[in-house]
Amino acid sequence: LYNENFKHGEYNLGSYKRGYNWLKRNGYLDNADELIFADDSCYAVKDLGTMVDKMSRTAKADFWGVTETTGRERHLQPYFFVVKKPIIKSNILSRFLNQTPVQNIKEANYRYEMITPVLKKAGYKWKTALPKLDNVVNRPKGLEPDPMYYPVTYTMTLSSPLLKRPTYHNGKFKEPYVKVLRYLKHTQPETYAEIKESIRHIRYKKPWRMNNAPKAYY
Repeated sequence: LYNENFKHGEYNLGSYKRGYNWLKRNGYLDNADELIFADDSCYAVKDLGTMVDKMSRTAKADFWGVTETTGRERHLQPYFFVVKKPIIKSNILSRFLNQTPVQNIKEANYRYEMITPVLKKAGYKWKTALPKLDNVVNRPKGLEPDPMYYPVTYTMTLSSPLLKRPTYHNGKFKEPYVKVLRYLKHTQPETYAEIKESIRHIRYKKPWRMNNAPKAYY
């Protein structure tokens, strides 16, 4: 186990780059079958091993993630994704991650979402562990929302092992986050306690400020 924790100013993509380069420099990728990329925007509310094992065995793809969405084009959401040996052995990740450092959050988010198109253009196939949001949520025609802002559907209905971490952007959530917290409080009290403690340290804008939050938080 190796850990680095410092501010580099390159957002999630910069962390991915540093982790990947360290692994490659120290020879850990030489015989790797899979490589997991995960950022800190989610809580792990269930064992990730079940999902990873299943996708490793059954997904006929070169890389996979948990959910997908449509922005500029259809892509998996890069908060958690796994690449397999063909991609690890190529230089495509190194070239992508070691581009000129991003200068601002808008550029970082754009490039972050380009991981799927870049790999797809190179001929690699991809899949997601959970179904498209269209198949499980009624939504206005033409609107393609971010799946992770439907915490009830993904955590309780589809048993996603990852729950989007609330931030000051909480207006994006389309389903009541507190409903998931109530669910976790009764089904996984230890996980609930850890999430509750984490939430206390997040600075909120109204109406999600902690001292105004529903009792379910506590």
